[in-house]
Amino acid sequence: GGGGRPPEEGAEPSPWRHPSATGAATMALMENRYLVEVTNDSEHEFVFDGEWLRSGEWKSDRSAPIPAHSVAVLEFQSTGARGVAGVVWWTDSKDHDVYLSMVLANPRLQTATFACYAGCPPQDLKA
Repeated sequence: GGGGRPPEEGAEPSPWRHPSATGAATMALMENRYLVEVTNDSEHEFVFDGEWLRSGEWKSDRSAPIPAHSVAVLEFQSTGARGVAGVVWWTDSKDHDVYLSMVLANPRLQTATFACYAGCPPQDLKA
């Protein structure tokens, strides 16, 4: 058996425990990463304006602006079973009337989904 004791000398190791495990059971964390590459071909610089993350969190700096005529990489992560899912949006830094809105999901056991909108904000990003 695997019990909490070390195996007797000459006994076969338990299939239920890692050979190097001692005392309490060990568990490896599984990271779920989601990268979004943003190509901003517009004249607008976008600044972070809000989020609604159902699961997961930012790994990159969400306060970093997305400059005009640039490429930016956004990174999200999750160690939970639900993966990464939510809505994030930016507005242009000058007049705050042009939006960049994204809906994303990367669950561990299902297909990832993504949608991005530029211009006016969609009616209901959470739908």
